[in-house]
Amino acid sequence: MQSLKLGIAVAVCALVLPLAAHAACVKVERSSTLMNAPTGSSALALWLDEGSGTWLANLPTPAIAGNPVVISDQDVTDVTTAVTANQAKRKQLRLVFVDAAKSPVPTAQKYEFALPAKDPKAEVDACIMTSATTDGGGGQKTGATVLPADGEICTRLADLYPLPKHERWVIFNSKGTLCATSYPLHQSDVLRFGLALRKGESPPAEFDVIPSGCTKPTGEVRVQGTLPSVLLQDAPVPGSKLPGVPQDDLRRHGRLLECESDDVKVKVKVDALSGPEYTLELFGRTTARLNVGVLNSKLRDRDFGLRAEAGGNVITDKAAIERGPEYVAMVVVQGLPHYVRQGYAYQGRDMVHDHGYADRLGLALSFGLKDPAKRFGLGLSFEVARGVSLVAVHEWVKRNRLDGVTVDSSFAGAAGDIPTRQEWAKGWSFGLSLDSAFFTAAFSGKK
Repeated sequence: MQSLKLGIAVAVCALVLPLAAHAACVKVERSSTLMNAPTGSSALALWLDEGSGTWLANLPTPAIAGNPVVISDQDVTDVTTAVTANQAKRKQLRLVFVDAAKSPVPTAQKYEFALPAKDPKAEVDACIMTSATTDGGGGQKTGATVLPADGEICTRLADLYPLPKHERWVIFNSKGTLCATSYPLHQSDVLRFGLALRKGESPPAEFDVIPSGCTKPTGEVRVQGTLPSVLLQDAPVPGSKLPGVPQDDLRRHGRLLECESDDVKVKVKVDALSGPEYTLELFGRTTARLNVGVLNSKLRDRDFGLRAEAGGNVITDKAAIERGPEYVAMVVVQGLPHYVRQGYAYQGRDMVHDHGYADRLGLALSFGLKDPAKRFGLGLSFEVARGVSLVAVHEWVKRNRLDGVTVDSSFAGAAGDIPTRQEWAKGWSFGLSLDSAFFTAAFSGKK
């Protein structure tokens, strides 16, 4: 009987010890979660556990006492760099919470870690990530917690909650990590912020968005909506016991942001946790473009003179009678069908991503390069290649015409005395237009 008990004890130890060996092992990859930072923590650091130990570097993700620490992309990069530089002592590398003096917090555990991008697969698979929750007495008790929503969940939630035209999602998880955005983000889009929660995760009492670098066409930031910054659907009372959400959920923030700047910086605060700052790159929109075109037009400016014939002079038209090239400047308002369908809600064309037929069809207004006041037209433009468009315009041209005499009639006076008057002629002309950038590059010598 005694032997049986001893055998069972040995077997239990054989099962438990391998688990204990990996109980403090963390997989260092995006959105991995460590246990709550202990009191006195200033940062999560890389540590060389050799002799009395050596501090190597602090990771950029904030370590706030009582809050879980979520691994970011930059953390992964920094750890990878450290592993590469200390490959000979890889087995002694640890993660540990340190205080402001860069010394390990007395209550902190030194974590072994596996780096999926660098370590052998067998070691990565053997690494068991653990986390902790805070018990009612303020102490730590070990146990699995629900990880924050990852990119896949955030993207799926964005698809489940479609937005109106020109509104775009910017979604964070409960640790302040940017996990999904609509693509592409444009200038003048209405940016709507969301908080993604994984099934079973407790919703925070506060979710605030902190933007910077946003400029408006009016010169100031405009915040739409009347909801307060502390906004969550069914937000619990601070300090109450927070139940986990029954399924993956997306909570909308009340702040709407609309910017015309290229880069907008934004970070969020979830309860006491302030996430890292992210830069949102906004693609520009174009309402109209300036082109230079050549039209095959029969509306030529006429120039009358005299020709000697049969002992006298007859009136002649020195300009070409047939169609010929006329050079015009052209303003093309792009995306014409969108204006028909959306009216003022249409914000303009994204020249990088918008290449549908409706995007490339535009309203064309042409003006003569020689004398804009005497030649203008209105018609359609269709982009056949980037910056190259076919155009058809109905032109109005103010030109000379004979007054009381005709071409080939005899005239005894000088050419300057030929009676003429101005008239408006009109007709269709067709041609090709090029983005003015082509000419700017050609005449400035730039390639």
